[in-house]
Amino acid sequence: LYFPRVTAGPNSSTGIALSNPSAEIASVTLTYLNAVGARLGNIANLTIPPSGQVARLSAEFFAIQDVQTGWVRAESASPALAGFYLNGDFINQADGADSAQPSTNLTFPWIVQNGSVTTELSLCNTTAASVTAQLSLYNSDGALARTVSIQVPANGQITGSAASLLQTS
Repeated sequence: LYFPRVTAGPNSSTGIALSNPSAEIASVTLTYLNAVGARLGNIANLTIPPSGQVARLSAEFFAIQDVQTGWVRAESASPALAGFYLNGDFINQADGADSAQPSTNLTFPWIVQNGSVTTELSLCNTTAASVTAQLSLYNSDGALARTVSIQVPANGQITGSAASLLQTS
């Protein structure tokens, strides 16, 4: 499982929940990586009981002294493992999603960029080699508006507003 946008620090953390719906114990290893693929903090090893869950803030999983932003890889032999994450200040804003699965083709069906709303994209390279991501923006009528290529380092991450990544701002 992959959590593509995680913040960890003393006063700012991402909530991460992992569930094990199977009848067997699930051993899970969490690794926190930054934008260039370097490990942040410690590796977290968890044991989740059958039909159990673990929910903590990222700062509780990883020994981080200063605020760090990156992504988390959760590895387990349990095929049933599921996850969810939640970002925000949890008072005025919050955004969350299911954990992500790797793919060579992703579609973001709705991109918004106006005075009050910005779509942010986080692309993680889950491989040990640098990759080139091709981003294509289509108009509401389906016509191709723009295509850009972005290098994503090995085990790294690219995060930014859709406008900045697509170089439209």
